[in-house]
Amino acid sequence: MSVHFTLSLDVPAEPQFEDLVLSVALDVGQRARLEPERATRLAHAAAAAFGGIVREAMAESRAPIRLRAHSDAHALALSLIERGLPMEDAAFTRDPQWKRIADAADVAAWHSHGTGGSELRLSVEPPIEIATTQALPDKPLDPHDSHDSHEVPPAAVATVGYTMRPFLPEDAQGVVRCFYRTYGYHYTPVMFYSPQRLIAANAAGTLHSFVAQADDGEIVAHYAIRPNNRAIGEGCAAVVLPEHRGHDVVTQLRARAEQGAREVGLAAYYTEPVTAHPYTQRASEHFNAKICAISLGLCKAGMAPSHMKLSVSGQRQSLTFYAKMLAPPAPRVAYAPARHREILANRYAALGIACEFREGHAPQGRGSLQVTMERADGFGTIDVSTVGIASAAVAHQAITDLRAVSHASTIYARLPLDDPGTPALCDALERDGLFFGGIEPLVLDDGRDALLMQLLLAPLDTTQLSIASDEGKALLTYIESDRQRVNAAL
Repeated sequence: MSVHFTLSLDVPAEPQFEDLVLSVALDVGQRARLEPERATRLAHAAAAAFGGIVREAMAESRAPIRLRAHSDAHALALSLIERGLPMEDAAFTRDPQWKRIADAADVAAWHSHGTGGSELRLSVEPPIEIATTQALPDKPLDPHDSHDSHEVPPAAVATVGYTMRPFLPEDAQGVVRCFYRTYGYHYTPVMFYSPQRLIAANAAGTLHSFVAQADDGEIVAHYAIRPNNRAIGEGCAAVVLPEHRGHDVVTQLRARAEQGAREVGLAAYYTEPVTAHPYTQRASEHFNAKICAISLGLCKAGMAPSHMKLSVSGQRQSLTFYAKMLAPPAPRVAYAPARHREILANRYAALGIACEFREGHAPQGRGSLQVTMERADGFGTIDVSTVGIASAAVAHQAITDLRAVSHASTIYARLPLDDPGTPALCDALERDGLFFGGIEPLVLDDGRDALLMQLLLAPLDTTQLSIASDEGKALLTYIESDRQRVNAAL
């Protein structure tokens, strides 16, 4: 069972307190019910990070370092919050021990809080929990069986009916079985293998699940809306049991989920269909969603649903980004390099958004950005909230660290299109090899549009991608052209 708690402790910024951090972190991992080995690795990483911060960041300050632990249905997060030298600029991030620290977590991220200091956050997902008070129906789940080799005949249309409705706690076990029978144990996040965590996430409103229930009572499909912020959420976690495919189940379930997104007040939602499966892209287009971006090489090769014919090659998988507005959108003022305005205007028009492009100017003041490393899929992300004088230098160092220390296979940057400093930062990122990826509306903060840029550090042939629509193919052609332009200038 997932344990929910938050703990905060101010620790003196002195080397001798590293053992205290270790002891508290070990206790926290145990209370969050992590596996002993993972809990030990995480605790030692937190203690090592504390020691590094004391040595590198607190040279001119001895303000206490706040150790914060938060456990919920999604993850256990250990944070170290300090008010010394900003950690984005600290040499500690370039130390080889940073990789060892990051490897102990599923997600390792630096968060800048401006005058509030810097935060190192190490997050791990709690273990998969299959056991419940209910007996599992039929065969128990076999963690060594990936369920990817046998064919299942479709259900007979004449004998099967479905009810599409919001998730109830008693549905959790059925949802878990849907994911297992579709992906084995390869799907992320692993929350969808834990009935308790799935129930907790829906109760907290961090996930809004919807299910398809067959006439015999079996849960045969799942679709969820996961809010990013108050403006937009992700349509995700769509699965349908193999024998119930081909009967329009997911389409009907998505329609019910879209209604649910409106009911909770979201202005839009998005989906990220893989480029190895054009059907899921066409499903988004069926709902009048518009392709806005393509993230090249975001996922590791190999994760695919069973019983589906996919155009999967050995290279990393790429994702499309489809957005659908659920309410009349407000007009935009956007600052973007002149070379990208035509394609951006085209995508804004497709979304029904009026946009006025303006010239940017030199960044001013102190900027703010967040760097995240997603260990499971091997990619790093730089989310920029405000473009400041030092943003280009800080982003350059983050890119260097993600490449050399964290060994990221791909790096993405999201730049705020409503910030006059974005064109200058875009130019700077191109000098680091990042190229155009598209627009992601409403994803930053509480509803700001992002210009997506990306850097491939692993081989990827875009001719191997399957793009369903002419609009998507035109966008991919533009992205590949910009990739070549940037690479030629390096």
